[in-house]
Amino acid sequence: AALHGCFLSGSEAVTLKLPDKTSALAHLDGDAVAPPRMAQIIVVHGEKPVADGVGIYTVGPLDGHGGLAKTASVSLVESLHFNRRPVDMGDSSTDVVVKNVVSSLQGLLRASFGSSISTLLDQPSSVTPASGQFFVLTSPAVGSTLERRVSRVVFNWFRDPEQFQICWMHTLPFSFDIVHVGAPEEWLAENITYCGQMFSTVQGLIAADKQGSVVRCTSIPDSAYTWDSAGPDPGTSAASQTPELGPTVAQTWHVLRRGGIRWRDWEMQATVRPASGLALYDVRWRGERILYELALNDAHAYYSSALGEKQFH
Repeated sequence: AALHGCFLSGSEAVTLKLPDKTSALAHLDGDAVAPPRMAQIIVVHGEKPVADGVGIYTVGPLDGHGGLAKTASVSLVESLHFNRRPVDMGDSSTDVVVKNVVSSLQGLLRASFGSSISTLLDQPSSVTPASGQFFVLTSPAVGSTLERRVSRVVFNWFRDPEQFQICWMHTLPFSFDIVHVGAPEEWLAENITYCGQMFSTVQGLIAADKQGSVVRCTSIPDSAYTWDSAGPDPGTSAASQTPELGPTVAQTWHVLRRGGIRWRDWEMQATVRPASGLALYDVRWRGERILYELALNDAHAYYSSALGEKQFH
């Protein structure tokens, strides 16, 4: 998306905001009223100065039925630099740079990686030629700083969208950094990696190739969906076989309201955060609280899926 105006960004653009621990314990252990349920939202402000380009807001109270209470309001909690905006898998602002780089190197790239490179240029993304296509993954680079945001671009190949997950096993030996300085049309590519060789710029790679000092490689992607696809080899009879179901196990747990779980002598609240996974709260054994919170603070991962926009969890 264009980086103008204001918009939500990131896998946790809208999340339930935890109440402070003192208020939560006062309600859980005493007669205090339940603290209001609030939401936190992350908004990117392309229309504001870069120093205030990301806003962290609190919204609420929530009404408990998927909406806002009549007294709800929006409050700005903190402003962050524009370069602190969360990674969003729907952000297409780097497309201009990617297409410019691939266009400048298309002769070399086609000779090395086949005709599927053309899908990165003018062919519609819905067209899947027999040679396959690429999932372009853009993520924060190691050298990125607050003053100089840098992304690393890699190219993962797949042929059949229904077998999208194999792309994680077919990364091209070609990648580069994008430096986010100025408007997207002014962003630059640097630190080009081609077949194990490093070049500072695209022009440097082109010049070296003309001089004959680049060692060209050939790595045309292909797949029979054997070693790179989860499950039985599709070429064997096991692919159509269904394993016998095991014995039915009686359910020994009970689901309570709002994510509560009771299992034997244990009770807890459970939720799944979009970017960090499972979190458990108010974990009790025989009525006694053992843990107030058990969770990962920061652990997101890229997972495969049949659809490119569904693989980020």
